[in-house]
Amino acid sequence: MLIAKHGMTCDNVLAAQVVMADGRLVEASERENPDLLWGICGGGGNFGAVTSIAYKLHPVRELLAGTLEYRAEKVADVLRLYRDFAPSAPDDFSANIEFDSPSEREYPLRILCCWCGSLQAGERILAPFRSRFGRIRDRVKKMTYLEAQATSDFPTAPRTSLYDRSRFISELSDDFIAACLATCRRAARSGS
Repeated sequence: MLIAKHGMTCDNVLAAQVVMADGRLVEASERENPDLLWGICGGGGNFGAVTSIAYKLHPVRELLAGTLEYRAEKVADVLRLYRDFAPSAPDDFSANIEFDSPSEREYPLRILCCWCGSLQAGERILAPFRSRFGRIRDRVKKMTYLEAQATSDFPTAPRTSLYDRSRFISELSDDFIAACLATCRRAARSGS
């Protein structure tokens, strides 16, 4: 939720205690075993068992966060708006774009938004996404960090499996947007 401003969780690891394969307990930090710290923060795997982690925390009081949801026929317009907006977006803004199957929900596109600056500035930043394209639902509101974290929780019944896929892309090209729109249209026609 705060990736644009503060990085990912692994970017905020200060130190960790690691049990090595030979049973030694070692400290990994910038001063002690910095290569091991690099390794456990994303350099690979099989370095040992991490038993504790110290993180750099960032004070967060209130956020403007939640989801904006749009119908399939607006997918291309919303993605183009996001493409034009994202390169100059302030670091206080983070967003994820998700697609749902139209057979499961009445909307196929959801933007999970988080603004960690002044609430008034956040309202201005989100205004184009709220005023255009006839969104179906607008669940963006003032909330605490804990409430914002829960907005992306998936409600699942006991013994229900959930499969989720995601990808990083380098740009929202016209070809990518066209492929997203075609996929939404096919899913809507087939009912899946």
